[in-house]
Amino acid sequence: MVSLSIKAISTAFVALLTFGMIACSGVKNEETILFRSEKFGFEAELFESWAGVEGPESIATKTLVGLVAFNSWGKSDFWAREIVTYNPDRTIKSTHYGPEDVASQIPDSEAYVALIQIQGPPYSLGQEPEEYALDDLSGLVDIHDWRHDYGNSAFFREFYKSGETLRLEIFCSQTASDKTVEGLNHLLQSWRFR
Repeated sequence: MVSLSIKAISTAFVALLTFGMIACSGVKNEETILFRSEKFGFEAELFESWAGVEGPESIATKTLVGLVAFNSWGKSDFWAREIVTYNPDRTIKSTHYGPEDVASQIPDSEAYVALIQIQGPPYSLGQEPEEYALDDLSGLVDIHDWRHDYGNSAFFREFYKSGETLRLEIFCSQTASDKTVEGLNHLLQSWRFR
């Protein structure tokens, strides 16, 4: 019969717990940079391998304006845009912009985040949506492994802040690396409206 002391068991437990924390912590050695938008009143930390761009940028004809966009592949001027299809005579047949359209424009193994302003007629006095009061994104998104939730579709979440109807758009490829998911979650956790 094997007899183990409490000290030996607790030492082994601490060693396993420490190893587990190191193994589960992901890639924590990438430096971050602060992306601050004075124009739109927020800031977020990005991994150095990520890129951010500030708008305003027309995303979809007359209705959607990109305020900021971030991507994990480091392209500094990337925006997912509406998809335009043409008739044989090159006249516009249709335009569309939705979760699948955003996802279709993101390179394999990468992630994308955008803050979009939805333009429309003004709300009647007293009919405005409830103001999103938090200064972070915790009331809009949960931090998790984004690779498994939406398949070939982006996550869209609308909210009302500072008199504007906004939409947070997030896409993470199913084949993204742990580092990409960590960078995405770090950006989302560090986001602060000012």
